[in-house]
Amino acid sequence: MSRVRGGGPGYPTLFFEYKSGRLSTIFIEINGVKYPKTEFEYQNNNLIRIQNFDAERTVNSTTVNVELKESINFQYNSSDKPNGLIRWFADGKGQLYKSHESIFQYDANSNLASERMHVFARQNILEADYLYEYFYDERPNTRMPLHYFFFFGMESAPSMFSTNNMKRLTIDYGGKTFRDQTFSLTYDSNGNVTDDAYQYSDIKWACGY
Repeated sequence: MSRVRGGGPGYPTLFFEYKSGRLSTIFIEINGVKYPKTEFEYQNNNLIRIQNFDAERTVNSTTVNVELKESINFQYNSSDKPNGLIRWFADGKGQLYKSHESIFQYDANSNLASERMHVFARQNILEADYLYEYFYDERPNTRMPLHYFFFFGMESAPSMFSTNNMKRLTIDYGGKTFRDQTFSLTYDSNGNVTDDAYQYSDIKWACGY
């Protein structure tokens, strides 16, 4: 087991714990004490679950409460890439409810080409179906570790499980495209993305990939 420390000015310090060479837990430091922020679970060398936690301190209290807020479960068939995911959220009582379920399709280059997402009805959320389509450049995707650190249930999967870098995203609902976004990727001399015009900028690479 090994630990790596990360952070920067204005941001909380994060600690990254590895077991058997895989990222297992991300900790956040509050008043010198480390609390779990994200946990990763693997099976047969595949990532099968990401769980995100909130560590909060109540007013006028030194006690920090750690609560599970989200669970993302990946589904596999015979491939080493997931063919879908189910995302769960915790309600106000800490009970998990199913938010949405996605089915993945890959292209010939092992890029996640499309994601069919079904959103489940709950309170003021209507049941709905969306089609996400992803488009890529021809350079190796070297940013996978960043998306392990900060995985979002929507739109992060292409960057975690694809061979190349996503450069365009479209979302259809009811047969109509309501979002079509192109990302102007910036590369260094080794072909690594240094700015994706979306989530990350000013990425520093210690060596070529």
